[in-house]
Amino acid sequence: MFIHFIYNKSFDYIFDCMSVVDWQPLSYTDCYCKCASCVVWLVQDANDHAPVFDRPAYNATVPEDFPVNGVLLTVHASDADRGPNAEVVYSLASSTAAEYGHLFAVELVSGALTLRQSLDYEMAAVYSLLVAASDRGPSPTPVYTKVP
Repeated sequence: MFIHFIYNKSFDYIFDCMSVVDWQPLSYTDCYCKCASCVVWLVQDANDHAPVFDRPAYNATVPEDFPVNGVLLTVHASDADRGPNAEVVYSLASSTAAEYGHLFAVELVSGALTLRQSLDYEMAAVYSLLVAASDRGPSPTPVYTKVP
């Protein structure tokens, strides 16, 4: 059996092959069998793209009395892969979560950055946060944007 596969453009998929063989006798008196072989190519996206933020940094100026649970801004990233490999999720970077997780949160799917606790200008006038975006594929590579 010889299979020749030709493609003319590059793409980022992994190929899985499965062979199905079906034997059917031509008659009960014959010793001959008919063999049908079917090769099925299951094309799966390779998780070879990291998400990309729309902007390298996001800025927000908010009043000290900004409401708790209010949305300060929304970050957005996209991923050139397909399926779960392209589904982007957001989080605060671990260093930001450790330092400011009591004040700020980012919604997992929408990327909305919200205020969890009232701000006090006398305690801090500026916050610098790192927000991470990663995909839901295997071995995701997180990327970061600044919210100074």
